[in-house]
Amino acid sequence: MSYKTFCIAMLFVFQVCPGNAQTKDDVNTGSGFSIEPFYWLLRTNPDLHAGSTFTGSIPGSLKFPGKAKRAPGAILNFPAGKGSTLRVSAFRVQGSGSTTAAQELNLFSNDITAGDLLVTSYTIQNAKVSWDYLTYPFQLGRSAFRVKTLWEVQYTNIKSRISAPAHVSDSALSPVTANGSRQVVLPTLGLGLENTVSRHFRWEVKGSGFALPHRSDIWDAEGTVAFRAGQFEILGGEKAYHFKTSPKNTQYFAATLFGAYVGLRWYWK
Repeated sequence: MSYKTFCIAMLFVFQVCPGNAQTKDDVNTGSGFSIEPFYWLLRTNPDLHAGSTFTGSIPGSLKFPGKAKRAPGAILNFPAGKGSTLRVSAFRVQGSGSTTAAQELNLFSNDITAGDLLVTSYTIQNAKVSWDYLTYPFQLGRSAFRVKTLWEVQYTNIKSRISAPAHVSDSALSPVTANGSRQVVLPTLGLGLENTVSRHFRWEVKGSGFALPHRSDIWDAEGTVAFRAGQFEILGGEKAYHFKTSPKNTQYFAATLFGAYVGLRWYWK
Protein backbone atom coordinates (compact mmCIF):
# COMPACT_ATOMS: atom_id res chain seq x y z
CA MET A 1 0.00 0.00 0.00
CA SER A 2 1.51 3.32 -1.09
CA TYR A 3 1.50 6.43 1.09
CA LYS A 4 -0.86 8.26 -1.35
CA THR A 5 -3.32 5.35 -1.28
CA PHE A 6 -3.31 5.41 2.54
CA CYS A 7 -4.12 9.15 2.60
CA ILE A 8 -7.03 8.71 0.14
CA ALA A 9 -8.39 5.85 2.29
CA MET A 10 -8.26 8.06 5.39
CA LEU A 11 -10.33 10.77 3.73
CA PHE A 12 -12.90 8.19 2.67
CA VAL A 13 -13.20 6.75 6.19
CA PHE A 14 -13.92 10.13 7.71
CA GLN A 15 -16.66 10.79 5.16
CA VAL A 16 -18.55 7.69 6.26
CA CYS A 17 -17.86 7.73 10.03
CA PRO A 18 -20.69 8.94 12.28
CA GLY A 19 -20.02 12.16 14.15
CA ASN A 20 -21.95 11.66 17.39
CA ALA A 21 -19.65 9.16 19.17
CA GLN A 22 -17.20 11.80 20.43
CA THR A 23 -17.19 13.09 24.00
CA LYS A 24 -15.01 15.56 25.89
CA ASP A 25 -13.54 12.67 27.87
CA ASP A 26 -12.58 10.94 24.61
CA VAL A 27 -10.70 14.02 23.44
CA ASN A 28 -8.93 14.46 26.78
CA THR A 29 -7.65 10.88 26.78
CA GLY A 30 -6.62 10.89 23.13
CA SER A 31 -9.42 8.46 22.21
CA GLY A 32 -12.36 8.94 19.86
CA PHE A 33 -12.45 9.40 16.10
CA SER A 34 -9.50 11.54 14.98
CA ILE A 35 -6.97 12.09 12.24
CA GLU A 36 -3.39 13.22 12.84
CA PRO A 37 -0.87 14.21 10.18
CA PHE A 38 2.68 14.54 11.52
CA TYR A 39 6.24 15.35 10.50
CA TRP A 40 9.21 13.37 11.81
CA LEU A 41 12.60 15.13 11.90
CA LEU A 42 15.09 12.30 11.41
CA ARG A 43 18.82 12.27 12.14
CA THR A 44 19.87 8.79 10.91
CA ASN A 45 20.07 6.62 7.77
CA PRO A 46 19.79 2.85 7.08
CA ASP A 47 22.67 0.45 6.45
CA LEU A 48 23.12 -2.36 3.94
CA HIS A 49 24.83 -5.54 5.20
CA ALA A 50 26.03 -8.80 3.70
CA GLY A 51 23.73 -11.67 4.70
CA SER A 52 24.45 -15.28 5.59
CA THR A 53 24.09 -16.40 1.96
CA PHE A 54 26.36 -13.70 0.55
CA THR A 55 29.09 -15.36 -1.53
CA GLY A 56 30.99 -12.36 -2.87
CA SER A 57 34.76 -12.24 -2.42
CA ILE A 58 34.66 -8.51 -1.61
CA PRO A 59 32.58 -6.67 1.06
CA GLY A 60 28.85 -6.31 0.50
CA SER A 61 28.03 -3.64 3.09
CA LEU A 62 27.36 0.10 2.81
CA LYS A 63 26.31 2.82 5.20
CA PHE A 64 24.00 5.18 3.32
CA PRO A 65 25.43 8.72 3.29
CA GLY A 66 23.62 12.03 3.47
CA LYS A 67 20.68 13.08 5.57
CA ALA A 68 17.12 11.77 5.66
CA LYS A 69 14.37 14.17 4.63
CA ARG A 70 11.58 15.14 6.99
CA ALA A 71 9.27 12.15 7.07
CA PRO A 72 5.52 12.68 6.61
CA GLY A 73 3.05 10.39 8.33
CA ALA A 74 -0.54 10.10 9.46
CA ILE A 75 -2.58 8.30 12.12
CA LEU A 76 -6.27 7.34 12.20
CA ASN A 77 -7.79 6.71 15.64
CA PHE A 78 -11.05 4.83 16.28
CA PRO A 79 -12.76 4.02 19.61
CA ALA A 80 -12.49 0.26 20.27
CA GLY A 81 -14.20 -0.44 23.56
CA LYS A 82 -14.15 1.50 26.82
CA GLY A 83 -10.89 3.45 26.98
CA SER A 84 -9.31 1.40 24.16
CA THR A 85 -8.32 2.64 20.71
CA LEU A 86 -7.75 1.13 17.27
CA ARG A 87 -4.98 2.99 15.44
CA VAL A 88 -4.00 2.77 11.78
CA SER A 89 -0.79 4.62 10.96
CA ALA A 90 1.74 5.04 8.17
CA PHE A 91 4.91 7.00 7.45
CA ARG A 92 7.42 7.35 4.64
CA VAL A 93 11.12 8.15 4.94
CA GLN A 94 13.27 9.23 2.00
CA GLY A 95 16.95 10.09 1.84
CA SER A 96 19.77 10.60 -0.61
CA GLY A 97 23.45 11.37 -0.61
CA SER A 98 26.79 10.69 -2.22
CA THR A 99 30.08 9.21 -1.09
CA THR A 100 33.25 7.65 -2.45
CA ALA A 101 33.82 3.91 -2.20
CA ALA A 102 36.71 3.41 0.23
CA GLN A 103 37.25 -0.15 -1.03
CA GLU A 104 35.94 -2.60 -3.59
CA LEU A 105 32.31 -3.54 -2.97
CA ASN A 106 29.71 -5.95 -4.27
CA LEU A 107 26.23 -4.44 -3.97
CA PHE A 108 23.27 -6.49 -5.21
CA SER A 109 25.55 -8.50 -7.55
CA ASN A 110 27.22 -5.36 -8.95
CA ASP A 111 30.95 -4.79 -8.49
CA ILE A 112 32.08 -1.35 -7.36
CA THR A 113 35.71 -0.22 -7.66
CA ALA A 114 37.53 1.56 -4.83
CA GLY A 115 37.39 5.29 -5.51
CA ASP A 116 34.09 5.20 -7.44
CA LEU A 117 31.66 8.02 -6.74
CA LEU A 118 28.44 6.52 -5.34
CA VAL A 119 25.13 8.33 -5.62
CA THR A 120 22.53 6.76 -3.32
CA SER A 121 18.84 7.10 -2.51
CA TYR A 122 16.29 5.10 -0.54
CA THR A 123 12.63 5.05 0.44
CA ILE A 124 11.24 3.39 3.58
CA GLN A 125 7.49 2.91 4.01
CA ASN A 126 5.77 1.61 7.12
CA ALA A 127 2.13 0.77 7.90
CA LYS A 128 0.88 -0.36 11.31
CA VAL A 129 -2.44 -1.46 12.78
CA SER A 130 -2.54 -1.31 16.59
CA TRP A 131 -5.18 -2.15 19.17
CA ASP A 132 -4.31 -0.12 22.27
CA TYR A 133 -6.22 -2.05 24.92
CA LEU A 134 -6.96 -0.29 28.21
CA THR A 135 -5.61 -2.82 30.72
CA TYR A 136 -5.38 -0.97 34.04
CA PRO A 137 -6.69 2.55 34.71
CA PHE A 138 -5.82 4.10 38.07
CA GLN A 139 -5.95 7.43 39.88
CA LEU A 140 -2.96 9.08 41.56
CA GLY A 141 -4.02 12.29 43.26
CA ARG A 142 -5.90 14.34 40.67
CA SER A 143 -4.16 12.67 37.73
CA ALA A 144 -5.74 9.81 35.77
CA PHE A 145 -3.23 7.19 34.58
CA ARG A 146 -3.93 4.44 32.05
CA VAL A 147 -1.81 1.37 31.32
CA LYS A 148 -2.43 -0.07 27.86
CA THR A 149 -1.23 -3.25 26.19
CA LEU A 150 -0.44 -2.87 22.49
CA TRP A 151 -1.39 -5.59 20.00
CA GLU A 152 -0.05 -4.72 16.56
CA VAL A 153 0.85 -5.82 13.05
CA GLN A 154 3.53 -3.91 11.13
CA TYR A 155 4.67 -3.86 7.51
CA THR A 156 7.90 -2.16 6.43
CA ASN A 157 9.33 -1.93 2.93
CA ILE A 158 12.66 -0.40 1.85
CA LYS A 159 13.83 0.28 -1.69
CA SER A 160 17.29 1.60 -2.55
CA ARG A 161 19.23 2.76 -5.58
CA ILE A 162 23.02 2.93 -5.64
CA SER A 163 24.74 4.16 -8.79
CA ALA A 164 28.35 4.64 -9.78
CA PRO A 165 28.03 6.97 -12.80
CA ALA A 166 31.79 7.27 -13.37
CA HIS A 167 32.66 3.56 -12.94
CA VAL A 168 35.41 2.43 -15.33
CA SER A 169 35.52 -1.17 -16.59
CA ASP A 170 38.14 -2.46 -19.04
CA SER A 171 39.46 1.10 -19.54
CA ALA A 172 36.02 2.34 -20.62
CA LEU A 173 33.32 4.29 -18.81
CA SER A 174 30.69 1.76 -17.73
CA PRO A 175 28.19 3.21 -15.22
CA VAL A 176 26.84 0.75 -12.63
CA THR A 177 23.41 0.84 -10.96
CA ALA A 178 22.52 -1.46 -8.06
CA ASN A 179 18.84 -1.57 -7.11
CA GLY A 180 17.57 -3.53 -4.11
CA SER A 181 14.45 -3.90 -2.00
CA ARG A 182 13.42 -5.87 1.08
CA GLN A 183 10.37 -6.04 3.34
CA VAL A 184 9.35 -7.11 6.84
CA VAL A 185 5.91 -8.17 8.11
CA LEU A 186 5.70 -8.95 11.83
CA PRO A 187 3.33 -8.82 14.79
CA THR A 188 4.56 -6.52 17.56
CA LEU A 189 3.60 -6.42 21.25
CA GLY A 190 4.09 -3.63 23.75
CA LEU A 191 3.02 -1.42 26.64
CA GLY A 192 1.92 2.18 26.97
CA LEU A 193 1.38 4.59 29.86
CA GLU A 194 -0.87 7.64 29.54
CA ASN A 195 -1.59 10.46 31.98
CA THR A 196 -4.28 13.11 31.75
CA VAL A 197 -2.88 16.08 33.70
CA SER A 198 -5.77 18.46 32.96
CA ARG A 199 -8.59 19.05 30.48
CA HIS A 200 -6.07 20.51 28.06
CA PHE A 201 -2.83 18.64 28.72
CA ARG A 202 -1.77 14.99 28.68
CA TRP A 203 1.32 12.88 27.98
CA GLU A 204 2.02 9.31 26.96
CA VAL A 205 4.95 6.94 26.46
CA LYS A 206 4.83 3.59 24.69
CA GLY A 207 6.96 0.98 23.04
CA SER A 208 6.52 -2.30 21.18
CA GLY A 209 8.56 -4.84 19.27
CA PHE A 210 9.11 -8.38 18.08
CA ALA A 211 12.14 -10.38 16.95
CA LEU A 212 12.82 -13.73 15.32
CA PRO A 213 16.25 -15.18 16.24
CA HIS A 214 18.72 -14.76 13.36
CA ARG A 215 15.93 -13.31 11.22
CA SER A 216 14.03 -10.03 10.96
CA ASP A 217 12.99 -7.76 13.83
CA ILE A 218 11.10 -4.53 14.54
CA TRP A 219 10.75 -2.25 17.53
CA ASP A 220 9.51 1.29 18.03
CA ALA A 221 9.11 3.69 20.95
CA GLU A 222 7.88 7.22 21.48
CA GLY A 223 7.17 9.83 24.13
CA THR A 224 4.52 12.49 23.48
CA VAL A 225 3.06 15.59 25.14
CA ALA A 226 -0.24 16.96 23.85
CA PHE A 227 -2.11 20.24 24.34
CA ARG A 228 -5.81 20.34 23.41
CA ALA A 229 -7.93 23.32 22.40
CA GLY A 230 -11.45 22.52 21.17
CA GLN A 231 -11.39 19.92 18.41
CA PHE A 232 -7.64 20.28 17.85
CA GLU A 233 -4.64 18.91 19.67
CA ILE A 234 -1.00 19.88 19.15
CA LEU A 235 1.44 17.05 19.78
CA GLY A 236 5.21 16.88 20.03
CA GLY A 237 7.82 14.44 21.23
CA GLU A 238 10.58 12.01 20.33
CA LYS A 239 10.12 8.89 18.23
CA ALA A 240 12.46 5.97 17.50
CA TYR A 241 11.94 3.13 15.04
CA HIS A 242 14.16 0.11 14.29
CA PHE A 243 13.86 -2.62 11.71
CA LYS A 244 16.05 -5.35 10.27
CA THR A 245 15.13 -7.42 7.23
CA SER A 246 16.05 -11.10 7.20
CA PRO A 247 19.85 -11.69 7.29
CA LYS A 248 19.18 -15.04 5.59
CA ASN A 249 19.21 -13.11 2.28
CA THR A 250 22.40 -12.35 0.37
CA GLN A 251 22.14 -8.75 1.61
CA TYR A 252 19.81 -7.14 4.12
CA PHE A 253 18.91 -3.71 5.47
CA ALA A 254 18.95 -2.48 9.06
CA ALA A 255 18.12 0.95 10.47
CA THR A 256 17.49 2.66 13.78
CA LEU A 257 15.69 5.89 12.95
CA PHE A 258 15.06 8.52 15.60
CA GLY A 259 14.26 12.19 15.98
CA ALA A 260 11.71 14.72 17.20
CA TYR A 261 8.25 14.90 15.66
CA VAL A 262 5.29 17.28 15.67
CA GLY A 263 1.65 16.53 14.84
CA LEU A 264 -1.77 18.16 14.69
CA ARG A 265 -4.74 15.98 15.63
CA TRP A 266 -8.30 16.84 14.66
CA TYR A 267 -11.16 15.16 16.55
CA TRP A 268 -14.40 14.37 14.77
CA LYS A 269 -17.57 15.77 16.34
